[in-house]
Amino acid sequence: MITSLYCFGMRSKSNTEFNMLQHKGNASISNWHLYLLLISEELQNNVTANLMDFIQKESQGEITITLLCYSPKQIATANTKHKYFFASIIQSGCLVCGKPYDLADLKLTNLPELDFSSISRYSRTRFKIAGKLLESIPSYLEQPLIAAYMLHTIIEQFCLGLLYAYLHYHPNHFHIQYLLQLCSLFTNIPERLFFLNPNFPKALQKMLSASYHDLRFRNTDIFLREDVEKLYELCLEFKRQAEPLLKNRL
Repeated sequence: MITSLYCFGMRSKSNTEFNMLQHKGNASISNWHLYLLLISEELQNNVTANLMDFIQKESQGEITITLLCYSPKQIATANTKHKYFFASIIQSGCLVCGKPYDLADLKLTNLPELDFSSISRYSRTRFKIAGKLLESIPSYLEQPLIAAYMLHTIIEQFCLGLLYAYLHYHPNHFHIQYLLQLCSLFTNIPERLFFLNPNFPKALQKMLSASYHDLRFRNTDIFLREDVEKLYELCLEFKRQAEPLLKNRL
């Protein structure tokens, strides 16, 4: 049961082709990506992933979403930094359906000032962990499964650092594509380097789409060294572009 559904961002792309010699063209195909906050008293297990998959399948890929799911109690008891994030969505976002929430009902009024020192400390720690792991990757290129596991963690840590610095938000869903989509709210790095780039290799997409559970139990030869090396180079570029982004924010 949906209590409230807020949209706090959207992105669209249209692809139109026209052959001037044959005077033939196809209709413009639009793809929409929506950022949504679902507030509900009842949230089923794995509701975030299930709803995102459902929308994509039902729309045949024309609509995709990045979904945040929380109960009113979870929002009311969140830490101060998260409350700023939720209050911003409810104040500035668009109510898609359900009842509008009063900030006071969710304890989102009279919030204390943000502690930017703790935000900075957390974000820099995430970048430090990612940087140290990245330095170790060359030692594991002969073991692609281990290297892939590490690269997965590296991208996750960079994303978590950026999200806390820019949105003051800790996600409760950690799929790599989900984290990169959230980062796309304030930077185009994911679009240029990863999933949102239409030229992103399918082998690398498969690598990043693997869950930790998959990586834990798969055979050691599931990934090729050359693909791991490509992802490693992308992570180096991610680090190069993300560090000044973090520095400018903090």
